[in-house]
Amino acid sequence: MKRIVWIFIILFIPAAISGGAWFVIFRSRAGVLRQDFGPEVCLGNHCYKVEIARTQAEQERGLMYRTCLAPDAGMIFIFGQDGDQSFWMKNTLIPLDMVWIGSDYRVVFIKHGAQPCGSDVCPSIDPGVDARYVLEVNAGETNRVGAKIGDLVTIKNVP
Repeated sequence: MKRIVWIFIILFIPAAISGGAWFVIFRSRAGVLRQDFGPEVCLGNHCYKVEIARTQAEQERGLMYRTCLAPDAGMIFIFGQDGDQSFWMKNTLIPLDMVWIGSDYRVVFIKHGAQPCGSDVCPSIDPGVDARYVLEVNAGETNRVGAKIGDLVTIKNVP
């Protein structure tokens, strides 16, 4: 009986004090519960865990020098206003799909399979349409999930 009381004290009192957050982490590590609160971008029913490129420095660096990108990962570029956002693949080592998203959260342009560029002069990818966001994922992902112009995009947990 003393053992049960000690287990209760060790496991449940800290959970109550922390508002249950500790318990969620404990259960998650046990494989019972999975709660992710990080930023996500969803194309249709498929969601990607994303890094956010919000500042000019973050946007200029983007996914440069990365040798790989997890299958369900990407980067979302957030711009202060709609505009014709052009990109290039300078010093980007992996092929990418790029999805331009308007302020209404609809896909306005997709560049399939943008190829790495290691030279000093790289071509610019200019969609010729205004966008507020650009999502970069591994090449082939947009075809795999069936993304197309006009699709609604969901952006979650982005402050």
